[in-house]
Amino acid sequence: MDEETRRAAWAVYVSLHNLAASHVLGPVPTIARDDGADLGDIDDALHQLNRHEEVLFRADPGIVEQIRDAVAGWDSRPATRLVTLLPLLDSLAEIAGAALPPVLPPT
Repeated sequence: MDEETRRAAWAVYVSLHNLAASHVLGPVPTIARDDGADLGDIDDALHQLNRHEEVLFRADPGIVEQIRDAVAGWDSRPATRLVTLLPLLDSLAEIAGAALPPVLPPT
């Protein structure tokens, strides 16, 4: 994969990793904007997907829609969240050529 594709996959991977963490930890604030609004993990996942959609589509046309569906159904399908999300994380890790450990150390 080219560098642009790996970076796009990594950005979406990290946002989905945060989303998966929120399943256990509760909502994870991820972006603080200049206007004072804090965006959460779902907002960040959608933001990263929208930002990198075109590049990811070239690498794997089906993954963009699968990610969008997983994020859109996050609140309405709590029982199957991780089952849906984990294969997508694996696919993104493969595209990016890297993965995060299952549990990140405290920052």
